[in-house]
Amino acid sequence: NRAVTPRVLVNGMARVTAEAFAAHGVRSLALLSAPPPSRSGEASAGCASSAGLAACSAGEPCPAGELRASLGEPSKRPPDEALLLPPPKRPSVASAESLAAEVARLGAAAEGRPRDVDPSLPRVSLVVPAHNAAWCLDEALASVLAQTYRGPLEVSIFDDGSSDGTRALIEAWIPRLRAARVDCVASGSRWGGDAHAEAGGIGFAKNRAVAQSSGSLLAFLDADDVMLPRRVELQVAALSASPRSLVGGAWRRWPDGATAHHEAWAHSLDEEGLWLHQFRETTVQMPTWAMARATFDAVGGFEEVPAEDLLFFHAHLDRAARAERPLLRVGSREEPLLLYRWTASSMTSTVDRRTLLQAPPAAFGRRGRR
Repeated sequence: NRAVTPRVLVNGMARVTAEAFAAHGVRSLALLSAPPPSRSGEASAGCASSAGLAACSAGEPCPAGELRASLGEPSKRPPDEALLLPPPKRPSVASAESLAAEVARLGAAAEGRPRDVDPSLPRVSLVVPAHNAAWCLDEALASVLAQTYRGPLEVSIFDDGSSDGTRALIEAWIPRLRAARVDCVASGSRWGGDAHAEAGGIGFAKNRAVAQSSGSLLAFLDADDVMLPRRVELQVAALSASPRSLVGGAWRRWPDGATAHHEAWAHSLDEEGLWLHQFRETTVQMPTWAMARATFDAVGGFEEVPAEDLLFFHAHLDRAARAERPLLRVGSREEPLLLYRWTASSMTSTVDRRTLLQAPPAAFGRRGRR
């Protein structure tokens, strides 16, 4: 399954859909029990029959050739169009690469130009954990300068044990941000003299960045992601209307299509879906989170272990009532707030699957005892 349709596996959660089968030119899983059209030289019994499927489920041998016959071989036989669903359509919007280039252009145009700051608006701290981020941090910080939000803005960066040029890059950006009237506070685990301090992990770095920040509102930005210009403005508006919410934002995967099924699922959820799918995985994705500092403090910060976002998500919902609108998302696939970069080494790609599978049932048990 991973070799053929890897995009239907999302954070340790298998999601096989008719669309996934259709995209590869094979018949729907729901039709496996129907006998396939007879073909010369091939059997039409075995696992293609209901009895054959029952035998397989009981643990008896299920010949791979017979299973392939029931699915159909797209290279040998055209698919039966009546049995296929059309592949999901992607919105016709600019590519993630072109959006990133436009943000970089806007950031460069704004550099050195003081922002018009309205002190009556909430102060927002952008929380940026960084580990060996010299290759991407320029793009993330340039997107700060491109923001349309006119309230007080602060960048709080914690360098978590980097061994590349991350510190030098951060120090070069501090005066550039301040020239645009964006406050900046930065520190690092190796900045105090311990040149060999180990990285504490992403939860550790986020907690340190929050602790040194001063905004009444927090917006999280991973060092390898890029904010679209209205990200902060729109999330502040949502929090003004619903201050106890954890507010996510619509996002585009970068590079385009890297996790197409996950992206489509995440953006298919309306506000009710954000609540109803909570035991599946985080229904608002961490790189887009914004919340009041009071919400962060009420949870107690991130657990400094893998899958810290999933654990925080459920700890927040443990305390929330549905009537308080605990989960919101702003933006759309056509108008995203963030370019969410994916690489094979991304933390969400390397978290132990057992952790991802154990957290939702544990949360379900806690809610049941309330």
